[in-house]
Amino acid sequence: MMRKVLGTKDAILIYVSNHEQVLITLLPADVFDFIGKPISEEKFFSSFSRAIDKLNGRAALLAFNGGQSFQHIEYGKILYNV
Repeated sequence: MMRKVLGTKDAILIYVSNHEQVLITLLPADVFDFIGKPISEEKFFSSFSRAIDKLNGRAALLAFNGGQSFQHIEYGKILYNV
């Protein structure tokens, strides 16, 4: 559904959930990664960094399901605190 909302088949999907049993249903969606809750900072940044590397700078937006609706953030507006 996210690829349809974004209008591209090139989107990289990272699924975040505390329900590991949904993993089998994600296979047809070609999900890039699964992050189990509670989310560790290390796992999040590892997954996010690998996704950015795979996109090789081609993407301009981070899109995610914010609960009730899809949200978009421009990559240039994401702040990193290390």
